[in-house]
Amino acid sequence: MAANFSAAAPTEPEKSGAYLHDRSRIPSPPADDWKSIAKPYGGLAIGLVLAFVLVGLAFETRDTWMAHRDWVVPVTTPLLAIGGVALGHLIWRQQWDLFFTGFLILVALIGLVASNIWRGELVEGEDTGRDVLAIISGITLGLLVVYSVVAVVICEWKRATKPPEPAA
Repeated sequence: MAANFSAAAPTEPEKSGAYLHDRSRIPSPPADDWKSIAKPYGGLAIGLVLAFVLVGLAFETRDTWMAHRDWVVPVTTPLLAIGGVALGHLIWRQQWDLFFTGFLILVALIGLVASNIWRGELVEGEDTGRDVLAIISGITLGLLVVYSVVAVVICEWKRATKPPEPAA
């Protein structure tokens, strides 16, 4: 016998009264702990922190160049954010072989920016050396972003995440 769809509320004649709407038979949801909430978003969180680092390095690089180009950092910020999130994704997926090259580029970039700031403390006024360091820093930052995105594409193409095996 089928359910009576003409009734005000769905009913099933074989079952007792308010079977469909009985809240006492519905199990309570599992308690959420911080690990189950953070797990899907951990790579994004790490990536956002790295994106902030990359944007900060971009601002420092722009600041060390005597001829300011104030449009550069706002225009490139979305790309820097993508590069930071890509690096965070590699960390979260534990793809250390792909991440290591990006990490080396990041360390080189931090060294270039730091040496440019240090040189700025030693030299007054226009300085071609600081401009050269700023240009190399900008190129290195762009290289880091491109490498990070390509590494994530390689990671997801060749080592795609697989769903867990179904429980038997």
